[in-house]
Amino acid sequence: MENTVISRIVLAHHFVSPPGWCSQDYARVRLFSGIVYVLEGSAAYIMADGKRFTVRKGEALYIPKGSMYTTQCGESEGFIHMTVNFELLGGREFYPTLARKKLSHPIHFEQLFTRLVHYWTVRHPYYHERCIGMLYELAYVLLKELTQPGGPYLDRVRPARVYLDEHFQEDFELTQLAGLCGLSEPYFRRLFQRVFHETPAEYRRRLRIAYAEDLLLSGSCSVTQAAQLCGYSDPAYFSRVFRRTTGVSPVQYIEEHLRPGTT
Repeated sequence: MENTVISRIVLAHHFVSPPGWCSQDYARVRLFSGIVYVLEGSAAYIMADGKRFTVRKGEALYIPKGSMYTTQCGESEGFIHMTVNFELLGGREFYPTLARKKLSHPIHFEQLFTRLVHYWTVRHPYYHERCIGMLYELAYVLLKELTQPGGPYLDRVRPARVYLDEHFQEDFELTQLAGLCGLSEPYFRRLFQRVFHETPAEYRRRLRIAYAEDLLLSGSCSVTQAAQLCGYSDPAYFSRVFRRTTGVSPVQYIEEHLRPGTT
């Protein structure tokens, strides 16, 4: 999957909307992607199709480019929020639809957003690069909350995930993961796939091949060495898995990414 890339930040500000405030700035179309975080009060978002929802203190919104809506405060309560609008390369959104989320750790998100707005406002040298870095972190935190897998089942299989993350390069039987979680093997496999949308084998293979890509591009490893460092004792089998995962052989991958003009 291709990465989502921020090309530029358009604005980042702290905004105080008084009671009764109404904005139709995006009633026709929103030209940029955006993230909004509510500091105090609430506001209604009325979408072009008539659907309506209210955002409140501690909630964040991800708003894709092309969204159409009106924002409106009630007559007795204002709306204090921070907004960052940005452009993404190729129209590839961080998240496909407008999404609202009550954050589980709002203090960190609020502090990060506040710093982004501050650096955007004072505009010291290289402020744009610094703000883009913080925007990536902001998007990561929000996306992690929006896509957090598994609900109550996550804790049941968390020991297996931690072990895989720390030992994916090692050669071990995946059946032992069920024991780490205190579950039977069939139930563990069903639960793991339900939570992470891939089997334990697929999860480990994804980590191994991603690591192999880095090793191959480092220039310090041959294909055989990369295979061994990723947990594959048979280089030929490693090459087959690599091709099946990436669509090219390890040698082709190196040639495509390290040919002149690509570094």
